[in-house]
Amino acid sequence: MSVREFAVLGAGVMGSGIALEAAQQNIPTQLIDLSEEALARASSNIERQLQRQLKRCAISDSDYQQTHSALRIQSAQSFDKIDLLVEAVVEDAQIKLSALQGAEQQLPADAILTTNTSTISIDLLAHALQRPKQFCGLHFFNPVAQMRLVEVVKGEATSTETLQSCVAFAKTLDKQPVVVKDCPGFLVNRILFPYFHGFDQLLKEGVSFER
Repeated sequence: MSVREFAVLGAGVMGSGIALEAAQQNIPTQLIDLSEEALARASSNIERQLQRQLKRCAISDSDYQQTHSALRIQSAQSFDKIDLLVEAVVEDAQIKLSALQGAEQQLPADAILTTNTSTISIDLLAHALQRPKQFCGLHFFNPVAQMRLVEVVKGEATSTETLQSCVAFAKTLDKQPVVVKDCPGFLVNRILFPYFHGFDQLLKEGVSFER
């Protein structure tokens, strides 16, 4: 499936970053949040990033206008033409479940639903959905504009077609997708967290920070 229209649910740091990446590839993109304050903050942050790119000559005036034309920042949800949606609300299982279930009910029957979670089990979330075959993790890293790696997380029910579509979409955004199975921490955090734990343990044992 080619993604002709894209949506991000949740206008925080990650959500706004993901939406901007898609809009800069001229993909019609909705960035949605129920909070007007969050939308205003996202709009300001996105404008700041674009102005910074203009000053560095990283984008042209035409690119700037095209990105604004492709991106809609709004509280109203209109998912009837969306091919792929990324949920990027707060990292809380119950809040994510509610957001995903609400989005699934409004998406077209063949649309792909994904989550940007970094810690919550894909299978746990999938069990509450009606179309788990069309659901997977699509985990971007912060800052989205600089970090090319994207974890495409396969749940037990995730179809091959869903995975292939998400991998292709990530490549469209000039990202480097890696397909991983659902497990605690997925790939990067599964490797990273033991280092954090070891560092914390050394501090507790009195080892100096400088060492």
